[in-house]
Amino acid sequence: MTSTQDWVLSVCQWAFLIALIPSILGRNKPEFWTSFSTATLCTIVAVTYATLELWVSAVSAGLVALGWSVLTVQATFPPTERRAHGR
Repeated sequence: MTSTQDWVLSVCQWAFLIALIPSILGRNKPEFWTSFSTATLCTIVAVTYATLELWVSAVSAGLVALGWSVLTVQATFPPTERRAHGR
């Protein structure tokens, strides 16, 4: 693949990452298995890009995998509700 293809794949990965931000910051989270499997598959994609020496795509895919990993943790350990009295 060429460096142009590396950049095109990377831009797509950045778009995926930006699309994850509302889920990471919002209250509603995807189910655990959805987040976990997507994080795992994105990690495989990142490693595959690295073996093809598509370094920009590998890093951006790794960041997408990290975003899904954050969602996995958030789905596993939801924040506790604070009491009305500010505790």
